[in-house]
Amino acid sequence: MTEPSGSCAPLRSEYADDPEMSELVEIFVSELPSRVQAIEEAVRQADLESVTRMAHQLKGAAPGYGYPTIGACAGRLEHKIRYDSVPATEIDQVQREVDELIELCRKAMRVA
Repeated sequence: MTEPSGSCAPLRSEYADDPEMSELVEIFVSELPSRVQAIEEAVRQADLESVTRMAHQLKGAAPGYGYPTIGACAGRLEHKIRYDSVPATEIDQVQREVDELIELCRKAMRVA
């Protein structure tokens, strides 16, 4: 389910009502707080390599748990860092994308 980026509504997994996926979705969502914390820490340290790696992981994993919006956002962040030649010390150039990704993760965490 896609939510407008300005919305405060929780973000539900496309598999929220699928009994075969519910446990897996819960595990994924339970790991989001530590992922968000790790991204925030990497941003504080201006560690774009780690931000890129974590964005890549979310880009691949999130859609499989019914969160394509998180995956797409993570993909935009990864692409911006990798292909827009963001210098390693210029974290502020990707702050908007980081903030959007973190907000989407937090919206998914609100459902749990």
